[in-house]
Parts: sequence; C-alpha cells; structure tokens
Amino acid sequence: MLAQDFRPREWFIPDGSWLREAFRIEDRYFGGSQTRIDFYTKAPPPGESYFSLQDELAAIPPTLLDSPYMSAIPPFISWYDLFLEWLGREKPPSTLDPAGRPPRQADAMTWLVEWLATPQGAAFENDVVFNADRTDLLSSRMTGFSNEFEDAPWAVELTRDVRARVRQAAPSLDAIAFSRSFFNYDGFDVVTSLTVRNVIAAAVAVFIVMLILLVSAHSEFTLALPCSSCWRVCIGPLSSASCCS
Repeated sequence: MLAQDFRPREWFIPDGSWLREAFRIEDRYFGGSQTRIDFYTKAPPPGESYFSLQDELAAIPPTLLDSPYMSAIPPFISWYDLFLEWLGREKPPSTLDPAGRPPRQADAMTWLVEWLATPQGAAFENDVVFNADRTDLLSSRMTGFSNEFEDAPWAVELTRDVRARVRQAAPSLDAIAFSRSFFNYDGFDVVTSLTVRNVIAAAVAVFIVMLILLVSAHSEFTLALPCSSCWRVCIGPLSSASCCS
C-alpha cells in the first residue's frame, strides 16, 4: 500500500525549542491537530423550505458524529439544535408541535429572528442567510471537529467520509462539507493517485520494452540456428566447404 508519512514537527523542529513547546500546548488545550469542518446547506428546492426540511437539519449532527473520523470534543455546533433548545425554554409547550418545533413556517422564521437577537443567538447571526423578505433561509452553516490528524491517507478518508455523510443527511439542501485543510487533503489524494498511476504506467512501459527485447532476441536466435547447424556439419574433418555461404 502506498502511503505518505510526513511529520514536519518531528523532523524539522528541535527538541526543547519554544516552538515545539507551543505546539504541545496547542495540542493539549486548543484542539491540537484537529480539523475544523464547516457544513453548509444551500437553498431548498422549489416547493420546499427550511421549515419543511427540518428533519434534514436535525440529521446533520448525529450523522456526522457517527463518523469514525469526527470528534464529539469540541462539541458539534448546530445553530438549529440551539434554536430548538431556546424554543423549549422560552415558548409555551402549547405553541410548539409535539417534536418541540415551530408549528408553522411563519412562526419558525419569526422566532428565529427573535432568537438571533438574543445574546446566545447573536453568535450565530452569520450562520444563517435569509431571503429578501425573511420568510425562509437560503443557506446555513454548522461546525464540527475531526479527531486528531494521523497521516495523509487518514486525511483523505476523512474528507471523503464527511462529504458523503453530510450529503446523505441533507440531500434536498445539497449539503456540503468544507475546510481550508481540505485543499491540502485533496492534494494528498491527487499526489497518491498520480503516483500510483505513474508507477503503473512505468511498469507497463518496462514490460513492453522487455517484451520487445525478448522478441528481438528470439528472432536473432532463430535466424542464427541454420548457420550454427551448418557450421557443425561443415566443421568435420578438415572440411573446407563453405556451407553457410
């Protein structure tokens, strides 16, 4: 199996240096080499709305946290889950549906605007995008964190896994996973695939060259057989005949 094992911290930062100590503190207290991943939902399809697709919004966190590549610490940040928690605290149960959600789209959008004006909700103001008249959303963002970075093949699998899972959780909202680190992780994938392809191409080229050489050698050997047979006959007792001429 072809794998990359690039460890710049270990190879290029001396033991005892302040930079290595800074990385150690980062790993211990600030998430270390975990990858922050944002999950974006897009505009709903015609005839649908964010209100009608609440099941997809609710499915994103558990679907991603079920991934072997994702971490529950730091916690997955879902504006939608926090909004529902706020509704459960601030609104009478009789005004909510049995699942604790707004009963109508107009209520959902009105209460969402109200929540965004609170100290908690204000932190998520940039995580939702309304349409012009604020009757629906056009996009939203949730955030999660991966497990600690292991190696390049692991990073490639992380990228593939979270992209597939978020599409599975919210297909109607055309959900995507994005991280700036994905530029590097996709690069790992390209380098690995190109290396494998080039190795296979080189092996095929060597095989073809060897096959040509073997065919050429066989042809020369076959042409030489009559002469060698004639030589054995003509080499008899002091024969001077030129049988091969």
